[in-house]
Amino acid sequence: MTLLDTTTRRRARTGAMARPQAGLRVEVVEDIAQASRAWLSLEVSGVLTPYQTLGWQRSAMATLDGDARPCIIMLREASGSLAALMPLVVRRQAGLRIATFAGGKHANYGMGLFRPDAMAALTAEQIAAALASAAARAGIDAFIFRNQPAVWAGRPNPIALLPHQASASSAWRAELTADADAFVAGLMSSESRKKLRHKERKLTELGPVSYREAETPAEARRFLDAFLAQKLARFRTMGIAMAAGREFDPGANAASVVVNQSFAKQQWPDGRGVREFIAILQLHQTQPASLIEQAVEQALKHQSGHLDGVRFCL
Repeated sequence: MTLLDTTTRRRARTGAMARPQAGLRVEVVEDIAQASRAWLSLEVSGVLTPYQTLGWQRSAMATLDGDARPCIIMLREASGSLAALMPLVVRRQAGLRIATFAGGKHANYGMGLFRPDAMAALTAEQIAAALASAAARAGIDAFIFRNQPAVWAGRPNPIALLPHQASASSAWRAELTADADAFVAGLMSSESRKKLRHKERKLTELGPVSYREAETPAEARRFLDAFLAQKLARFRTMGIAMAAGREFDPGANAASVVVNQSFAKQQWPDGRGVREFIAILQLHQTQPASLIEQAVEQALKHQSGHLDGVRFCL
């Protein structure tokens, strides 16, 4: 769902709803480091989507440019206990200063972080009052909150209590089960599963087929280099050229640098490093290699050696 509130600053200026109700106190900070301790505390025990974790948001905000600036809104109770936190970014658009959830189109969901008991108690009036107060302090003309889940972790989203319009498409979710075959059957049609089996049979014509996960950086590099070589050969047979007519050397590819450095430093579990590499590799189909290399260097500089970090820097 999408929420647009263009009246918050006007209300704040006239004094209406300028102060949150029921003892809530609004704090607005622009330095993410200043909010880090409280943020991490709420992240451990609160309700949030993966896109509002401190690590993800730090990477997103590190790539802000132009007049964009962070705006972190914290709601505290009279006791000082943190009830909610909203990581926003303020940009000037069409002459207005617009606040949105950080991450933009790269975040599937834009939601605040909420303490569970506070999440159930917050009202639409309190949320609106908090936004009005924050708008007055941070110089915000309008809030645009897209991709708001109506419910998260079984709890209603307090922001969704405000007037809004439904999104054009719904968000889907699935629960992983112990039976992999049953899980796939529940998500894919019989025709789709048939196509996968056909592809597997075609692969067996080329040699034995096995499913393995890289367990060391050296093994990951060997797998990825083989993948790159096969991918390039496939492109050549199909007559597909890389972006701007450029091809790249698997051994020196910028995406390999990201995977190897991040893999070695973080030891990503569950094959995430491999998936990140493949996704970054696909960027070469639409972007020049030199541009991707620059984006990779910037992402690593900001300690964001992953796909989202590279995309933000492109």
